[in-house]
Amino acid sequence: MANQTTGRILIVRHAQSAANAGGRTLDMAAIPLTDIGLRQAQCVAALVAEKPSLIAVSRYLRTSQTAAPLLLRYPGVPVKEWRIEEFTYLDAITCAGTTYAERKVLRDGYWLRCDPLWVDGPGCECFVDFVSRVRNLEHALSVRDPDETVIVFTHGLVMRTLLWLQQHRAGQAADAEMKDFAGFRLGVSVPNCAVLRASPSGSGRLRLPAEVSVAHLPADLRTE
Repeated sequence: MANQTTGRILIVRHAQSAANAGGRTLDMAAIPLTDIGLRQAQCVAALVAEKPSLIAVSRYLRTSQTAAPLLLRYPGVPVKEWRIEEFTYLDAITCAGTTYAERKVLRDGYWLRCDPLWVDGPGCECFVDFVSRVRNLEHALSVRDPDETVIVFTHGLVMRTLLWLQQHRAGQAADAEMKDFAGFRLGVSVPNCAVLRASPSGSGRLRLPAEVSVAHLPADLRTE
């Protein structure tokens, strides 16, 4: 197939969800894919040219639904649930029943606060813990056998943080680092089903491209 790529580690953002399409949400973990999202997921399955050794998903429904076409293409691949869910930093009760657009004031307030230890409510995590989770993901992938093909289905802020960590080696995500990340995330586009093709560097880190790829997606299936 013209768009197939043989990759050892592919890190994939989930396909378009109902929330991405402007829908109201209650349980962030249970948001399903849209019809466009299901088509995007088929494009990811077509991209992978060899049977993976492992498929990793988050606990959120939208990642397992994005992985489903790949599992149909390569049945029997082990699937593991890793702690690679999206960064939940806004209180769920306050946000219940709202759209992404309606949460803008809350998002802006969180990043203006710039407190890496702030926890907004039950079920939320602080920025320090989130960055630690992403570092753990990078380390787990960096020690995989280099002959393995691993596909990871995760979320936009996780992928932005992986890219940000290529530039920031600080051991602690302090105020200055959080402020830097707040600006960085706004300048990095990670569309639905965007892919980062990674490989171990030999030093416990990943080699990553400077930006994600959406070359496997037709223009009419490219969504944020």
